[in-house]
Amino acid sequence: MPAGEKDLSIPEELSALALQKQRDDHQYQYALAALQTQERDREAERAHNRISQKNGIRFLSGLGLTVLIITVAAFYFNKEQFLLECVKIMFVGGGGGGIGYFFGYKKAKGLG
Repeated sequence: MPAGEKDLSIPEELSALALQKQRDDHQYQYALAALQTQERDREAERAHNRISQKNGIRFLSGLGLTVLIITVAAFYFNKEQFLLECVKIMFVGGGGGGIGYFFGYKKAKGLG
């Protein structure tokens, strides 16, 4: 018998094996429960992402339709100057918003 090993009797060995089997069963049950919980969480996350994407598409579609209607109405009423002013405002506001978003993104990621 190698040094460091105990000489266990057969009932003690059976008891140790039963205890090890019980531990393995508990670990298996815990892992199974953790996987099921993770699966439910992922499904909830996917559902949330689908709803967010659908809402984003609806918003952008509505915004595009509104811009199209305003553009057609401005051309119909010969208000091209109004469209030029709107484009100027969009570039200035969009540029400032884009720069702000960029710096906010860098700050949130810890890059700047």
